[in-house]
Amino acid sequence: MKKILMLYFSHESNTFTPLTTRLSDYVVKEADDMLPLVQKAADVLRAAGYAVVPSIYAAAGPSGVNQREVYEYVAQKVSQTIDAHPEIAGVWMHLHGAIYVEEIGHA
Repeated sequence: MKKILMLYFSHESNTFTPLTTRLSDYVVKEADDMLPLVQKAADVLRAAGYAVVPSIYAAAGPSGVNQREVYEYVAQKVSQTIDAHPEIAGVWMHLHGAIYVEEIGHA
């Protein structure tokens, strides 16, 4: 059975505020703990014959630019999941917002 990695990353970054968005500002769920938050998408993928491989769910309300550690944490979790499942056939990625990161720019 083909495997699909699942990832959810959502934030509206505002570059006009001096505030920054920290990892602690996010709701973060990893691995199976994220599945209840993406259940409908997981059900669609399973119905299409795929096994789902949950990676990370990270969502925060609108705020300032993200600290670099936010992006690095999410990217590291996705990379670790891919390394643990090299047979992944594809990625279901829910990206929402204008995610902007210090020292990187648009995520």
